[in-house]
Amino acid sequence: MMKFSKTSIAFFKGNSRKGRKPVREGIAPILPTECMQKIFKYIQDCDTSSKLYSSLLVNRYWSKNVVPFIWSRPFQLCSKQNRYKLINTLLMFFSLEETELINSKLRAYNIIIPARPNPIFNYIAMIREIHYLELENFVSSYLKKVIFIGANGMYQQVQISFITGSLFQTFLRQSINLETLIIDKEIYTMDLPDISIFTESNSNLLNLSNLKIDYNNNKILNMIQFLNYISGLCHNIQNLEFKFNINAYNNDELLKSISKTIRAQNELRKFNLSNVKRTGIESVMMSLLIHDNTLTSITLAFIKLNQTIMNILLSLSQLKKLKLCYCEGLNNYNFTHNLNLDTLHLVDLSTDLKLFKLIIQSILQSTGNSIKQLGFNIEHIESLNIALNYCPNLDEIILYYLSKKNQSNKLVNKIINRLEKSWKEELSLLPFYNKEISLKTIIYH
Repeated sequence: MMKFSKTSIAFFKGNSRKGRKPVREGIAPILPTECMQKIFKYIQDCDTSSKLYSSLLVNRYWSKNVVPFIWSRPFQLCSKQNRYKLINTLLMFFSLEETELINSKLRAYNIIIPARPNPIFNYIAMIREIHYLELENFVSSYLKKVIFIGANGMYQQVQISFITGSLFQTFLRQSINLETLIIDKEIYTMDLPDISIFTESNSNLLNLSNLKIDYNNNKILNMIQFLNYISGLCHNIQNLEFKFNINAYNNDELLKSISKTIRAQNELRKFNLSNVKRTGIESVMMSLLIHDNTLTSITLAFIKLNQTIMNILLSLSQLKKLKLCYCEGLNNYNFTHNLNLDTLHLVDLSTDLKLFKLIIQSILQSTGNSIKQLGFNIEHIESLNIALNYCPNLDEIILYYLSKKNQSNKLVNKIINRLEKSWKEELSLLPFYNKEISLKTIIYH
């Protein structure tokens, strides 16, 4: 981590080193731009980003240097009470034609977006991370605070979705520094907005490095179109995550678009896939083989596995992290391989506990020496002895708990605390294992 002198930090505290004259109130030092940006980056990385806001008011030079850091992740940094202000600012980036089109759709709901000149700074171009669900929540706050003042429940989801979709299209066209895009699952019954306006002439998404789609919706026509655009414009994505509704995969075009997106990348490093229970997943897994030299992490959850899929996984020479969670189909598979994994999660791979223990033993026999982190179902404490027999370098165990519908947080925590206690007691009874192993629990929804 980069270190700064006490003098540099003093500029933010409003004082100076002993023996030097303090900076007069109202006057800020003019540091080189590179130095200013390093200091702001340091503050941002230290999880004290809220302190950046005070720097906006020092002078124009400071403001110019700190604005890109504040607007790199605006939805995460903005307080709940100021959400409507953020949307109010973003709406200023619509062109006159866009504003007229949006108002023609919203006029029936007594909503009018005023046409205003763009702000001094191009804030949208500074955004590096977008969460679709957060964007919807912010738009909801805007409608409640600005449009329907004092009226509860009078605005409808269709209005929220329309404004959110319009802003999303604007981001795709103007967010030239966008690195992370997360399309969350709670997009209600609406499909992703039609992005046909986003043509190949818009190459803004070339810098996208992280794409995560967690989408619990059966309406996927526009999503498929979106993935096809991504595969044509983005070639430097390093982390890809797909979690669709289990029924959405019945559309062959979705699996084809996922495969196309994978193949279009130059250096894919991390890949996650969830909820595929049908045949056809082999084509997606085959597309991973072109990334044999770069792919280091794969997570499969709620997947129906078979010998072809496992052969592909175990042939990836650079793989370091493999997580198989709540998968099925490994009853009769031979796990002999030469992988040098440091992280391996094996969670609920069979409903037959005896068979599950045989699967774990078979896998760990060939890869256990390199394992430093193991993941198990918290309810299968029988896995512990097998792990300790084959994993001499084990440092950490991750325990998974699959939360059930209608379980309260209080009940879940009570169950987890009881089960964690059993694991800790079991570890304490193994004095021959002279290495401390940490435990961590993940609640899987």
